[in-house]
Amino acid sequence: MSRILMLVTAALILAGCGEGEPMTDRDVDTIRDWAQTYKPVAKDMLATSEALTKNQLEPASVALGRVKPGLDAAERRARTLETPPVRETLTDYMRITRRTVTAFDDFLTHLKTNAKDRRERIRVLDELRQANDELFKADSKIRERVFDHATEAQEQRLEEAIPKPAYA
Repeated sequence: MSRILMLVTAALILAGCGEGEPMTDRDVDTIRDWAQTYKPVAKDMLATSEALTKNQLEPASVALGRVKPGLDAAERRARTLETPPVRETLTDYMRITRRTVTAFDDFLTHLKTNAKDRRERIRVLDELRQANDELFKADSKIRERVFDHATEAQEQRLEEAIPKPAYA
């Protein structure tokens, strides 16, 4: 019985069946476009973080200001995906990204308006840590979640758009 199960499993793997509903080729193009739109968002989020770490409020504010329009554009792109599980994956990722951006914004506002309020600092920093943790976890799973719905040919086309995480 276990041998039959192994053969069936091997046949499914060789057939290229993913774990989920297969995505359309149009979705592959959409994901590639989404990734190009999202890259500057990620870059500016990193710039915001680095500036805040150095207590450089104006550069942090400038970088954060660039994030929001890019985030809106990436989110609009994610919502056009045809394959429901893939659309859910990217819209969830965008929700998590938006939470992190909001936490950056709240922290920056705190530093500009009431930096001496220790209780508020603890609260906004805690939210920022939680949001960053959630984004880190989502980032480590997005490739796998998208590739679960891709054929081998689609995976090759997505390889550059969604690279393996650096920490993998």
